[in-house]
Amino acid sequence: MSGLTDNPYKPPAAHVEDLPANDSVAGSHPYVIRACDLLWWSFGASLLGLVLREIFSSEVRSVAVRVTIAVVGGALSFLYVLWITSKLKAGRAWMRWLFTLFEIGSFVVVASFWGYYKPLLASLYAGNPGYAVVTAVQWVLHLAAAVLINTPDARGWFAAMKRR
Repeated sequence: MSGLTDNPYKPPAAHVEDLPANDSVAGSHPYVIRACDLLWWSFGASLLGLVLREIFSSEVRSVAVRVTIAVVGGALSFLYVLWITSKLKAGRAWMRWLFTLFEIGSFVVVASFWGYYKPLLASLYAGNPGYAVVTAVQWVLHLAAAVLINTPDARGWFAAMKRR
């Protein structure tokens, strides 16, 4: 009987286990989830800013044009945030880099051309301080999201997802 258990043609046994549920590679990293939540909050703020801008705008436009601008702008913003958050939650390191570069780039561009932007922003926000506050909140939310996805823990998670 012992000859049957020592079959030389039997494939080798391999111990296979699922990843534990609390493993950081099994799902999205908590910092990445928080960053994505902040981006969705920023999207909500952008919709509020869009409404505030259109309500207090001194430009003479028809209601149809204002609604079209709001719907198209909201839809494009939604798709943009959906694209970013889905790639970040999936562990795509290239999206982490792209998002971070866009955030740094936007600060650098505004700082570099502050002389040009200052009167433009002053005229844009002068009659609508609510819109200015909403825009500032959006900048803070985006900056916080960029910091969260670039913490050492989150970078390690993105690296582990790349090796997967």
